Amino acid sequence: MAQQAKARPGPAGTASVARHRRAAWLAWALLSLSVVLLAAGLALAFTGGETWSAKIATMPVALAFAVVGALVAARTGNRLGWLFLAAGTIGSRSEQPGWAGCSS
Repeated sequence: MAQQAKARPGPAGTASVARHRRAAWLAWALLSLSVVLLAAGLALAFTGGETWSAKIATMPVALAFAVVGALVAARTGNRLGWLFLAAGTIGSRSEQPGWAGCSS
């Protein structure tokens, strides 16, 4: 019977692990950014006199996209996870139209 070669950690394996850790860190950082943007949008809506129904309807969708995207991107590195995370982050950013200089 032939023995199977054991995988030895080497320079290529170390670089791969480091790249995966950086990608996971970026995914969780973008999720944190999405949560901060959603909280800021909620605070602005509360102090700016906007209607709550419009904000409350879109916030869970943006948060769900960001959470699912972060989980998939951080654990597997799948491109679809990054797309979900981008959609959630962009959706979170769209909750603050006044920050971009266009008041509604």
